[in-house]
Amino acid sequence: MESGLYVYLLSQLRINTAKHNFFFKVSIGVRDVEMLNLLVSRGIVRRFYKLHVTKTNKLMYLIYPNYTRLNNTNLKLTSLARNKGHISMTLNALKIINIASGGSSFILKTTKGLLTHQEAIKAGLGGVVVCFIY
Repeated sequence: MESGLYVYLLSQLRINTAKHNFFFKVSIGVRDVEMLNLLVSRGIVRRFYKLHVTKTNKLMYLIYPNYTRLNNTNLKLTSLARNKGHISMTLNALKIINIASGGSSFILKTTKGLLTHQEAIKAGLGGVVVCFIY
């Protein structure tokens, strides 16, 4: 399932920022690194470092979320994974959402990789919704 690929990484990010951890370790797959790069570009994660490869061929990363101790306004993240199927959006649906969304973003899995909905509109693509950042 496409939208379920990043659920573990996103849930670990939400849990550790709720605990106000300045960093945390997580074992993720190779595909999740693309999500980490997108989260860094959106300002949700400050930085991340590869530590080592685990016995199950997953990568162990040290992740530093971007928030202050008093105010965690940078991270409002909702994963949109479902048990059956996935949520896909066409280009026309993305254009309508873009008008109503304000400063929030949908992260989409497209044929060109992970993109925000604004980037997908510029590229003329639709895709599968992974999460919602507001």
